[in-house]
Amino acid sequence: MATYNARSFAAQVDDWISQTRKRKDVVVRQSTNDVIVMASRTAAGVTRGGTVKKGFVPRDTGALAASLVSSLHGGSMQGGEDSHKFVIAGMRAGDTATFGWTAPYARALHYGYTTSTGKQVGGWLWIDVAAAEWPSIVARNIAKAKARIGS
Repeated sequence: MATYNARSFAAQVDDWISQTRKRKDVVVRQSTNDVIVMASRTAAGVTRGGTVKKGFVPRDTGALAASLVSSLHGGSMQGGEDSHKFVIAGMRAGDTATFGWTAPYARALHYGYTTSTGKQVGGWLWIDVAAAEWPSIVARNIAKAKARIGS
């Protein structure tokens, strides 16, 4: 006859909860990193001979790409192309992180603009394209996490 050990069962439940939280944190960090990496892809800007390429940050001087700022819980902003790495490293499931490009012309290049001659220039939409992939990115990272634990 098996004996019941409440302390051992409670410890198993605590361990399961701890492992579940860790897995959620890993999925959140990896998914956030994946979407920011996708949003940070660059392509030659128009002044370098490129054309508008939806889903990419136009790169002429590099100032726009370098204007990425990142923060966790509205705290101090980390700046630069790799700023997201520091914020993501500290993230846990349920945290609020903020990422954005702060170059004065970022909004115009993202959404599009009208030139002084009246020509409409479409937006690059790097944030929108990456954000639209969030559900599939999370699903992919959940599947990877499940495969690692065999469930």
